[in-house]
Order: sequence, then structure tokens, then C-alpha cells
Amino acid sequence: MKQATAKVSHRLRGAQGGMEGRFRLVLVVVMAGVTLFVLGRGLFEAPDAPDTFVNGTSTSPGGHRALLHLLDEEGFTVTSSVDRLDVLNENDFQDPEAALALLEPSPQFLDKYESEVRGLFSRSWRPPLILVLPKRHYHALQSDEDGTLVLQEGIYSIDDSERVLQLAGLGSELGVRRVTGGDVIEPDSPYATRIHDESDEAQVLEFTSAASPWRKLITDSRNRTLAAVNPLTRVVVLAEPDLISNRFLDQGDSAALARHVFEASQCRHLVVDEALHGMATRASLEYLAVRPPALWALLSVLLLLALFAWREATVLRTQPAEVDARRSREFVIEGVARLMLRAKDFRMAAQHLQQRAPLALLPSRAHVHAAGVAGSTSASLPGEVAERLHQLPENDGSEEHLIRVARRVAEIRREVSLSHHVPSARKPG
Repeated sequence: MKQATAKVSHRLRGAQGGMEGRFRLVLVVVMAGVTLFVLGRGLFEAPDAPDTFVNGTSTSPGGHRALLHLLDEEGFTVTSSVDRLDVLNENDFQDPEAALALLEPSPQFLDKYESEVRGLFSRSWRPPLILVLPKRHYHALQSDEDGTLVLQEGIYSIDDSERVLQLAGLGSELGVRRVTGGDVIEPDSPYATRIHDESDEAQVLEFTSAASPWRKLITDSRNRTLAAVNPLTRVVVLAEPDLISNRFLDQGDSAALARHVFEASQCRHLVVDEALHGMATRASLEYLAVRPPALWALLSVLLLLALFAWREATVLRTQPAEVDARRSREFVIEGVARLMLRAKDFRMAAQHLQQRAPLALLPSRAHVHAAGVAGSTSASLPGEVAERLHQLPENDGSEEHLIRVARRVAEIRREVSLSHHVPSARKPG
């Protein structure tokens, strides 16, 4: 029965060890698979374009860096925002004179953020808005041998510009079309500039209703509206973005006309949106994981994973001890000793030792008969042992008293062994 129980226990331990090994193997495979998936998605995922070349930091011909520098010198407070339009940082608009500027939002990102744009213009509370319709786009080509970046310029379709008005909820009030160029002037002011030749086209606004609340800000020499403002909703729309671009800002009175557009918002703090230029804080975890500084953390994790897998595959582990060994005499004795040590009942231990010692010190009968000696030890021996043990001080329950009793028993044991020594048996001659 014992052997059968031991075999069953051994098999159970082996099965448990096998399950543990398989679990470790599955864990390593899963971790490696997840890591490869993250690396694959991060390396081959197409992220938002980091530069559309028409944003507020671009120095390209269609960028607006010169405009923002000009406004800063004119006393405006200019900050950039990469927050999504539906979760704008309220701290940027605690200033009642803060306006949000959407400078040529890229049509390719309007599809991605369509709901956010609609929500922004339909919100019950929103900051004053300055909307500049898109017109030109740029694509980076192969650089020259000297490292100069070459940009290919294109023109958006008129439908792309109209779609911005539709998403902003202004399609029923304003329209946009393109006309041949002319002088750009500001009503009732001496400012004028020519930014296009007669063959070039300019974007102009059209009012869909004669009773429109929109007021003209900038017109051309033929009284066609390039910029308008709605005083009721505090929205400014500029149809011709060339007026504020790096390329044309220094021509004629373009800088003065551009400043007038932003002054129409009646705000001196401008928050320039860059989310619609692909700079929204929406980068995926996979994309960030394979680019510094997160890349270094990922490589460290991969190194630790490799070390863990190597250790699991190469380090040998000792087999668990058999059940029989755990039930051996040494194990039982050690366990009992530990229990007695924890109990610390020295009074009872000394009392039992004194009571058992007289009988335990008697030589065994088997030993006597094996020696060929008839009879037993003296009957007076137990009394003598008990008398000598009772000569010890009174049992006070201390560990020291138990040690004294044990030493006295050891002394008596040696004396009994010498006085009752039984010689070894001899064969008859």
C-alpha cells in the first residue's frame, strides 16, 4: 500500500513539474509573439505626416512661420496647440481674449477628424475662430546632392475648400470660388498689394444671402471678398491663404492686410491649431515603441526576455525529494524537536524525564540473555536512580533545570553501563 501511494505521489509530482515547464514555455512564446506584433505594427504603420509644409512652424513657401513671427512682434501672444479639437486645453482659453486659428487645415486630415471639426463649430461655447481655407499643398521630392529639400507644389480642388466650410457649418452662409487675380485692398484703407498675376487665380468668398450677417474685411479691386467676419458668432474666414504665406507676406502691404484679418477677431492671444496638420497627440503605442526614446526601453525589455528564455532553457533544477525521504526517521525527529522547542514546556519535560529515567536505565533482558547471564538487574536500582534525581533542586520550569536533569541522567547512565557491563558470549569449548 505504501509503495502504491509513493508511486502515485511521484507521478503527480512529475505531472505537476511538466505542467509548470509547459506553462513557462507558453509564457515565453506569448511574450515573444506580442513583442514581434508591436515591432511589426510600429515599423510598417503609416503615421500622420510630421510636416505638411503649410503649418505654423514650416519655412516652406506655403508655411506660416513668418506670419506668426510678425504677429508676435505686433504684440500678439501666439501659442501652438496639438490637442484634439474635441479636447482642447481649457488653460489656453482662460484668457477671454484668446482665439483659435485654423490655418489651412489639410483636407487629408479633415476626414480623420471630421466629427471633431463639426463638434467644434456647433459647440455652445467655443472661443473666437479664425479659419483660413486651404489652397496649396506640397510634396517632398528627392533631395539634391547638396542636401536641399525639393518641394512639389499642387493646388487643391475647389471642392476641398468648400468641404471645409461645410464641416464648419458655414456652407449655408458662404461659398467659395476662384477668379483671376487682381489688386488686394482693404475697404476704406490705403493698403493694397498684388500677389497674383492676371493669369493666376485667387480664392474669394460669396455670400449666399443678401441679408447675411457677414461683413467684408478684405476685397480685391473688383470688390470680390477675400476675407469676411461675422460679428455675432465671432468667426473670421480668409479665403485666400496666399496673403499670409511665407512666399507672399513680404509683397506690398500683405503684412498689414494679414494683421488686419487677425485683429478682426478682437483677440490678442492666438492659439494656432496644428492637429489638422498631422501633429495631433494621437500617435499609437506601436508607433512610439519603435522610435527613441521608447525604443531603448523596448530593447531593454527584449534583452530581459531573452535572458529569461535562456535561463529557463539551460538551468537544471533539482528533483523534489521523495516522499519516503520526507517521512524518514530524521525528518520525524527533527519535526518533533521543533514542536517541543516551540512549546517550551520545560517543567513537563523535566518531570517526564525524571519519571521515565529509572526504568529506561535498566539493561535490556535481551542483552542479558545474549550474554548468557541469568536473571536481571538489581531491583533496588530504580529506587537509587529516583533518589539521586530527587536530590536535584526543585523543578522551577526553567530550561536550566531540564539541562541539569539531563546531565544527571547521563551520569547515571554511564555509571550503570560500567557497573552492569555484560561480557560478550563465548562459544563452549
